[in-house]
Amino acid sequence: MTQELSIRLPGGIWKRIRDLRKQVNEMSATLSVELREALVMATTELVENAVKYGENAPLFEDIAVHVTLEPTSLTVEVCNGVVERQPLQELFERIDEIRESVDREALYTRRLTEILSDPTRPGKLGLYRVAFEGGFDLDCVLDGQKLCVRAKRELVLPWQPFISKTTDSPSRSIASPARPSSAGAA
Repeated sequence: MTQELSIRLPGGIWKRIRDLRKQVNEMSATLSVELREALVMATTELVENAVKYGENAPLFEDIAVHVTLEPTSLTVEVCNGVVERQPLQELFERIDEIRESVDREALYTRRLTEILSDPTRPGKLGLYRVAFEGGFDLDCVLDGQKLCVRAKRELVLPWQPFISKTTDSPSRSIASPARPSSAGAA
């Protein structure tokens, strides 16, 4: 018996993620290479998680990305829709584990070892990368059908941002949907 499946998905999400990476890299050009790379990596990991695990919720259809550079911190917040709450338990547990850990490197290494010992298991390495490699603290908030995951890195020494002549604020931010609102589910 022949079985077939045909489905149409909105295209271009990976191009939009590449464009977002470029925007974050450009907006953070005044940061050190290490901080800029950490910020781009954290943004990418959180957006990819929203694409993989987010849902097209009636009250929150799009993925929203907000990146903020301040003199003493870097923040990435990615929000996506949620319909099924059960899968979120693993996310909450993982973020709690990272937040409470005194050795993020050990968590990261343990996860790598688990992945190498059983290649059939899903990776789920991204949050560990953000915390260990990027040096970000993680938090998440569920508000109805909207889940926001936030990564924040406090800076020991404030960086000196480029301040345009039209603003007195040392803070810069971008807010960017990961896809146009006319596209389908993420």
